[in-house]
This record gives sequence, C-alpha cells and structure tokens, in this order.
Amino acid sequence: MNDGSITVLDLEKLEAIARIDTLKNQGLPPNSIVLMPRWHRKTD
Repeated sequence: MNDGSITVLDLEKLEAIARIDTLKNQGLPPNSIVLMPRWHRKTD
C-alpha cells in the first residue's frame, strides 16, 4: 500500500491509466499525495 508508486486513475472509466514509479525507484514513499477532481470540492 505504501510502496512509493503513484497510480493515475480515469474516473469516468474507473480504471488505472498510468503508473508513476519515480519515488519507488528512488526508495522514497509518496507521503499521502492525493489529487482530487474539481467536482470533489463543494463550492457555493
């Protein structure tokens, strides 16, 4: 679960479309990187 890789997801198709192993290859964990789409945040 914390192997240092980042998976890019297509939220419309609900599938993985890419994997970024830069941190994993350097032996670094991804310290809670989370990117959410604009619709995730409620705006008034």
